[in-house]
Amino acid sequence: MKRIIALWFILFVTNLLARPAINYFIFYHVDVRYEAYVQLVVVPLAEVLVMAAALGLITRRSVLIPLKAIGKPTAAGLFLLVDGLVLLLTLMPGLPEWIRLDQPTGFANYYIGGKAVAGGILVVWGSFHHGWTDWDRRWLMLIGVVLCAHGIDYFMPWLAALSRPFVAHWAQFYGWLFFYGPLFVLVLLLLTRLETIWNRQSAEAGFMVRYAAMFAVAGATIVALNVFNRPYLLEPWASVAKACAYLALTAVVAGSLAATAALWRPLTNGGKEEGARENA
Repeated sequence: MKRIIALWFILFVTNLLARPAINYFIFYHVDVRYEAYVQLVVVPLAEVLVMAAALGLITRRSVLIPLKAIGKPTAAGLFLLVDGLVLLLTLMPGLPEWIRLDQPTGFANYYIGGKAVAGGILVVWGSFHHGWTDWDRRWLMLIGVVLCAHGIDYFMPWLAALSRPFVAHWAQFYGWLFFYGPLFVLVLLLLTRLETIWNRQSAEAGFMVRYAAMFAVAGATIVALNVFNRPYLLEPWASVAKACAYLALTAVVAGSLAATAALWRPLTNGGKEEGARENA
C-alpha cells in the first residue's frame, strides 16, 4: 500500500510540475494544437521515466556502463569513438549540403543506412553461435533481417512506397499513424527481445539496446509532434530527429559488437588455456 501511494504521489508531482512548464515553455511559443498530443503521449512518457527511476529500473550503472565503453580499447569502443566524430562532422555549420545530417540524401543519410545494414549482419552472424537456443537464434535472425531492411530504406525508400495506399485512403497524419505506428511498436518489441537475449551474454550489450530504444522513442516523438501540424520537419527538429535515428543505430551496432565479443571470448580464452597446458 505504501508503495502504491508513493508512486501515485510521484506521478501527481510530475504532472503538477510538468504541465505548467510545458504550457509556458512550449505552448506559449508554438501552436496550441500540440496540446492534445503532448497530454496523451509526452506527459505519460515523462511519467514512465520518473516511475522507472523510482522503481530502480533506471540506475546510474545503466546510464554509465555504455558511456564507459567509449574509452575501452575494444571494437565497440573504437566504433563509438569514430561514429561520434562522424556525427560531429555532419553537424558542423557551413558544410556542403551533401554531407549535412538533415539532408534526406548524401553522405550522412547513406552512412546511417550502412550502419543499420552492418548492425543487421552482425546480429545475424552472432546468431550462429552455439550458445543460443533455437528460439533465440530465430529471434536474432528476424531482428537482423529487420535491421537490414531498415538500412536498405535509406538507399531505396521502399517504406514510403508501401505507405502511399494508407495516405490515399486517409488524411496524411492518420495514414502515417496507421502505417508507421504499428511498425514502431514492432521495433520496440524487437528491441525488448534483443535486450533480453543479449543480457545473458553481456550486460553492456543489453544496456546499449536500452539506449537504442530511448533514442528511437525520442526521435519518433519529435517526428509525431511535427507531423501533427505539418507533413515535414522544421529546423532544428529535423536535425535532432535525424540525430536520434543516428544514435539509435549507433547503440545497436555497438551492442552487437559487445555481444559478439562476449560470445567468442570464452572460446578464445579456452583456446589460450588449452595451448598453455600443451606447452607445459
